[in-house]
Amino acid sequence: MKTPRNKTLLLRLTEDEHSELMRRKTKARLAEWIRETCLSDSVEIRQPVKGVVEKTIPPKLAIEFSKIGSNLNQLAKAMNIAVRYSDEPELKKVAEKVCIHIIEMEQHLDDIRTYILTK
Repeated sequence: MKTPRNKTLLLRLTEDEHSELMRRKTKARLAEWIRETCLSDSVEIRQPVKGVVEKTIPPKLAIEFSKIGSNLNQLAKAMNIAVRYSDEPELKKVAEKVCIHIIEMEQHLDDIRTYILTK
């Protein structure tokens, strides 16, 4: 008889971290893969597929990108609220300009990511 699992582990992840775990998992269910990977006595070393070059962003850089993206999203949310709910036309104009610049910064970050991954 199986031992029932009665403990819950809450784990907070960024969208990028979650996507990476979903990409790496080798089981249908993420929880099953995490248990197997973390609790096994041996470590599985994946062999690269011939002809496929896997490029990744260095972890420190990925963390910085994530922080910048989070800050941009917070700014965008604040500006969108200002645009929608403000009665002052001047504030709306400024907020709309800030939103445009935030979108441009996000596009530049995407360009940097693409450059790093294709380098």
